[in-house]
Amino acid sequence: NIAFWDPTIRKYRAYWRFFTPTEIRAIRTAVSDDLVTWSDERDLTYVDSPEQHMYTNNVIPYFRAPHILLGFPMRYTDRGWNPSMRALPDLENRRKRIAAHPRYGQALTETQIMSSRDGINFDRGFMEAFLRPGLDQRNWHERGIYFQHGIYQTSPTELSMYVNEHLKTPGTHVRRYTLRPDGFVSVNAGYAGGEFVTRPFVFDGQEMELNYSTSAVGTVQVEIQDDRGNVVPGFALDDCPEIFGDQIEGAVRWNSGGDVSRLAGKPVKLRLAINDADLYAFRFR
Repeated sequence: NIAFWDPTIRKYRAYWRFFTPTEIRAIRTAVSDDLVTWSDERDLTYVDSPEQHMYTNNVIPYFRAPHILLGFPMRYTDRGWNPSMRALPDLENRRKRIAAHPRYGQALTETQIMSSRDGINFDRGFMEAFLRPGLDQRNWHERGIYFQHGIYQTSPTELSMYVNEHLKTPGTHVRRYTLRPDGFVSVNAGYAGGEFVTRPFVFDGQEMELNYSTSAVGTVQVEIQDDRGNVVPGFALDDCPEIFGDQIEGAVRWNSGGDVSRLAGKPVKLRLAINDADLYAFRFR
């Protein structure tokens, strides 16, 4: 249950857990100008994802792109649960994953990732776990790991996030996990390669940067199209020399250079071709 200042809407946001009429653990939100009076209370909605228990939410503006809210909810998986039940099943007689654990039941927990631009409708399309219980068997029990609130840049190439492990055991502790900036998810292609086209968008800036990682043989290339899918002259895929390496703020260049300012303020789409590489983010500045 958290509250924070959202610089995009210039209001405080709060997110907290509640139970739906069918006893599903869910998340609700509201906004405030002063942290005292709250309004616009709503339940979170999700894009194309099934109903599930979410015990905590850990929603936070991502400091490198504050208009994007990231959430790292705890997915609470009760092996004996059926969403149609209005009451918990008999927990005392169910198999435990860790027999010696003092808590009852066979529920397990892990961390997901979700994102939103309006703070209410979240994309939970990455249904795979963001953080699994892992090899440590002491995390394979009810509420075994708790993701803590916050994303901290601890070096130019490192973000740190913190997790409470071994909850309800004598060895409970906090562990630090790290990843590259923007490295929460990526568009990935194997050696055979692949490509994708973005939705139309409008940018402001003079050059384009990629956060990417390729293998020694991997590559990334970028094409700029108008909003109807026509290639902008000078910015075709064949005009973009192959990009390779591992950079967080790697400049994109075409044969004519990297200045894209003449396209600023106009709706464009990007076509990106990658092979044996991960593309984490792009931006204009």
